[in-house]
Amino acid sequence: MSRYLIAGVTVLVAACSIGPTTKEDVCQSFTELGNSVLKANGIADNAIFRNADRLSGIAMRYQGGTTLKSDADALARIADSGRTNGLELMTATTGIAKLCGHPLALDSLLSGNR
Repeated sequence: MSRYLIAGVTVLVAACSIGPTTKEDVCQSFTELGNSVLKANGIADNAIFRNADRLSGIAMRYQGGTTLKSDADALARIADSGRTNGLELMTATTGIAKLCGHPLALDSLLSGNR
């Protein structure tokens, strides 16, 4: 019985991660990336790459009025590279920053969510 429950939950989670995303989804993930940048123990911190990869997928599925494909592609390259810097991350997220109304990590700095 539990084997079927686990399989069902896995399928449900997988199905939810392939649907369209909202502005709120994009901006929440953008904030999470900003938080990981601020908390990083060096720019090779694994959380940065996990969050960049997650944001890439969310941005790719965004169906709002603006396309975030170039940001998503740039974030996917960063996530796969294992090496980045703040300028590269900010450049990779210009469309997302415009959508969310602030540059990477600024909301975290101003709100104290570090």
